[in-house]
This record gives sequence, C-alpha cells and structure tokens, in this order.
Amino acid sequence: MAPKLYGIPASPPVRAVLMCAKVLGVELQLVPVNLLAFENMEDSFLQKNPQHTVPLLEEEDGFCLADSHAIMAYLVSKYGKDDHLYPKDDHKKRAVIDHILHFDSSILFVRGLYISKQLLFQEVQPTKQQLDMLKEAFQILDKILEKSQTQYVAGNNVTIADFSIITSVTSWGFVESFQEFPNLKKYVEKFQKLPCYETNVEGLEMYKEVVVNGFRKIGIEFCPCVQNPFSPAPSVLPQLLTMPLKLYEAKVSPCVRSVMLTIEALGLKNVDFEAVDLFKGETETPEFQKINPLCKVPVLLDGDLTVWDSHAINAYLVNQYGADDSLYPKNPAQRALVDAMNQFDTGFLFAAHDDLIKSIVTAPSPQPLNPYLAKPLEEAYDLLEVILEGRSYVAGAHLTIADFSIATTLSSSTSYLKLSVGKHQRIGTWYQKMQALPYWERVNGEGLKKVLEVLGKKLIS
Repeated sequence: MAPKLYGIPASPPVRAVLMCAKVLGVELQLVPVNLLAFENMEDSFLQKNPQHTVPLLEEEDGFCLADSHAIMAYLVSKYGKDDHLYPKDDHKKRAVIDHILHFDSSILFVRGLYISKQLLFQEVQPTKQQLDMLKEAFQILDKILEKSQTQYVAGNNVTIADFSIITSVTSWGFVESFQEFPNLKKYVEKFQKLPCYETNVEGLEMYKEVVVNGFRKIGIEFCPCVQNPFSPAPSVLPQLLTMPLKLYEAKVSPCVRSVMLTIEALGLKNVDFEAVDLFKGETETPEFQKINPLCKVPVLLDGDLTVWDSHAINAYLVNQYGADDSLYPKNPAQRALVDAMNQFDTGFLFAAHDDLIKSIVTAPSPQPLNPYLAKPLEEAYDLLEVILEGRSYVAGAHLTIADFSIATTLSSSTSYLKLSVGKHQRIGTWYQKMQALPYWERVNGEGLKKVLEVLGKKLIS
C-alpha cells in the first residue's frame, strides 16, 4: 500500500513533498485535509500529528512523520535508488542542503506563512513591515545564489532543498514580487523548465485562487499577474582533524550554545572560537556578510566549507567527525524523527522565542511581555509536552542533536516565560536530564547568564 500524505496541493510544503516523490518515482496516496475548515484540528488528525500541520506522512505500519523537510529526507533515505537528492556520505553537501532547508523553515517559508494565515484566517491585510521582511528573505536567497555560483540552491544538481525553496518562492511571489533579484529570478526560470516542476503547477494555481479571494474579502481587487514573477570512514578521521574548525559565536544565542554542546559531546578539540558581539552589530558588517549573508551566528568554517544554520552545523559535525551516529542516527526512521524535531525547533519553539525576545530587546524602554507574541511560545510549550509523551528524549529513547537545539532554546525562553509546573511535567522531566549532562552548565551557563542580564534591564515583570 502506498504511503499516505495528508494535505492539500495549495500548501507549498505539500507540493514540495509531492515533487520529491515524483522525482523518486514513489507513489503517495494524497489524503485531503481542509485547513480552512480546520480539519487539521480534529482529534483523529491530532493523534497522528500533535503539531496539526500538513504535510503528514503515514506509512502502512502506522509510522507518522510531520514536516515536509524531514519527510523528503526520509523518502530519499528509504525509497531513493540513489542519494543524489540528499547525499548520505558527502557530508559537506548534505550540510549545505540542511542549511537551506532550515533557511526555508525559519525565514523564507515562515514569513510568507504569517502573511497567508493573517489574510485567510483573520482577513487582515499584510503590513508593510511583513512585506518588507518577505522581500528581505528573497534578497537573502538572491545573495546565497550569487555567493554559491551554482545552478541550484545547494549545488549544481537538484536536491530536496530546491523542492522546498521553489514551492515557497513561487507561492509567496503572489504577494511580494522577487523580479528585482536577478539571481533568484534566473533560478526560478531555470527550475520551471524541469519536468518535475509540473508537480508544482496545479497546487500553485489553487494557492493563487485562495490568495485572490482572501484579498477580495478585505476589499482589495488583487491582481496576481502584476506581482507574479512568472507566466568518513573512521580511518580518515585524524586527517580531517588536522585543520582546525572555526566557529563564529555569541554565547547569548541559544543556537550557538546548541552547537557548542554538540562540539562538547563529540569531544572535538580542534575548534577556534571567534566571538561576535551581536549588540554592537558585528554581524551586520560587510566583512561578516561575506561569511554569512543572513547576518547570523553561529557560522562554522571547515576548510573551504561554510555552514550557517545551527541545526545544519550540528548534523554536519556528527556526520563528519562523530565516532558513531548516536547523536544523529543514520537509520532513516530515527533520523527522520531528529530532523522533524529540529524543524519543530526552527519553525515553532525558536521562531516564537525569537519574535518575543526581539520585541523585548528592541523596545525603546523597559516593557512587560507582549501577550500576543507570548501566545505562540505558550503553544510551542504545549506541543512539546504532547510530543514528549512516551519519549525519553525529544526524538525518541536516546539523546540527539535535536535535544541540544530545543534545550538551549528552552533555557532562554523560560528565562522570561516559565513552564507551567502542573501542565508541562514531561518537559520538566526531560529538561532535568539535559541539565544533568556533565557539560551542560559549563557550556550553556555563560550565555544564559548574559540573557538574564539583558532581560533584567529590558523586561518589566
């Protein structure tokens, strides 16, 4: 029996998975889920996916996996005749793909999603700031393509990263044009000529219709044709360790601390740490932008490889330098759960924390917590509590890199928005295990202390 894929083609992530399956030659049984009718909030769906998101993959044996990025990686690992869409042994290329997937989750996709949800569910017109932020995401992607000088977003062949990026860009292109970005425009035009792009067309038209109707409901006769931009083997390990790694870091960032926990857990000694002062704008300098156009830390340099996203960095470090794969299992099902929880951190927990703490830090004077911005973080706590049912760690029975990412985010977020003792017991039990790690306090403590110092000056309790 073909695996089931719950969702609708109007959803960009659903289309990404369908495109991936098409290229792999995998037949999926599409099970419609009407998001506008809130079918994703029904108990029968929530039992399969507490995150209430689409797509959701369900295998015949009952194995369920949420998040399009994790699903695509799983499909390649299980069903691919080869691994060209998501290499298992080329750790550098895999790290670049992981970075682009997390860029989609945390920046590109989520910025368009906020606009869509606000328009379709609340009938609220996008603000200039929201549209500017979406355009900024296009600009960043344009710079990534300019820097890489490759045919596609993660190299000179199509990978699963392209499926996510192309569906997000072509969808959000209905509300904010990207034609002014030449590298991005050229990339989209090239991808549209590929046979696999046909899988995107029908769902994209469905999404366009939904957007047009959404604008009409709020009294705007929206014309998409104006906006729419298109009619190691262990024996080689000593050699790999001869050249030191370099990590650009700011310990106040939970993402940085997650990488430092991975480095500590792997026992890596050949790492040069380059401190970057976020509060002095050192990530905004032209020099740093050449290293990372996203203007964020952490950034890992390993020879001629540059990896930006913390989740991608952690996966690369385990793949390239781990004595075993316990922190990031090679087993497709186990790895898919880790990928899914990394994406949960990116798109839910960290995204909510990042919005809220930025509102605190950038406020002109000390302010109380914004209850509107606090709500997504509270919801992320609730989801994590549900996810941890029957799990010793966030991705199963064993410690993985997903635990490092989620625990460091949680350590910062609970500095200002506490867990509910009676409501979040599973999180509390799991978090105590993380705090009991022999290197936890040494690695996480200094950065957390800086977070508390900032909050002490900017937050009214």
